[in-house]
Amino acid sequence: MKKIGLMVVAVALSLSVAASAGSTGGRSKTERSSSKAKTVTKDQAQSPKALADEIAQIKQQHQAEINELQELKKLATEEKATKTLEAVNKMIGRRNLAFEQKIGPLQEKLNAASRPKPDQPKGTKAAPKKIP
Repeated sequence: MKKIGLMVVAVALSLSVAASAGSTGGRSKTERSSSKAKTVTKDQAQSPKALADEIAQIKQQHQAEINELQELKKLATEEKATKTLEAVNKMIGRRNLAFEQKIGPLQEKLNAASRPKPDQPKGTKAAPKKIP
C-alpha cells in the first residue's frame, strides 16, 4: 500500500510540476506570443475593477493549486513519506513565493489606480480634457 501511495504522489507531483512549468494549453507559439503582446497593452491601461478582478482570479487559482498540494502533503504525512513531504513543502513554498511576486505589482497598480490624483480633490473624478 505504501509503495502504491508513493507512486501516486510521485505521478501527481510530476504532473503538477509539468503543468506549472510550461503548459501552453494547446496554443501555438504564435498564439502565445500574441497573447503576451495583448497582455502588455492591456496592463498599461487597466481600470481598478479589471485589476481587482485579475487579482481575485489569480488568488483563486493559487488557492486551488495550494489545496491540491495540501492534499498530497496530507497523504505523505499519513504514509510517513518524509522525502515526499519535504518535496511538497518546497513546492508549496515556491508557489507561494511566485504568487507573492505576481500579486505584489498588481496590488500596487490597483492601489495607485484607486488613489486620487494630487491635483484632484478626494472623492471626485477628473474632468475630461477638452480637445481644441
